[in-house]
Amino acid sequence: MSTAVVMEGYDTKLIGTLFAQPAFQKAYGELVEGDSYQVPAPWQAGLGNGSTVGQLLGLLLAGYISERFGFRKTVLGGLTAIAALIFITFFAPSIVVLEVGQILIGKHLRPPLA
Repeated sequence: MSTAVVMEGYDTKLIGTLFAQPAFQKAYGELVEGDSYQVPAPWQAGLGNGSTVGQLLGLLLAGYISERFGFRKTVLGGLTAIAALIFITFFAPSIVVLEVGQILIGKHLRPPLA
């Protein structure tokens, strides 16, 4: 369980470091001066904040689910969901799909801390 939590923490912060990578820029960016590519600033902000929005929605949802089904089932469901949803961002063919994946990964059923 702790490995999944660490992986999820790296995933939400890792996306911001990819904007400067040439392969990421070419795959999801727009052609600018000459032969270089750049991910537009609105998409950078959206990708950076997408998982945070999903986390907020997931926390609200997880409170209700945890009360109904119990903490253990909520945690197991959340970890199963993140294992399935990670494929959306990993194989994202466009920046829109990448954004949807970021929101869904942030939204997986995260158990409340209290």
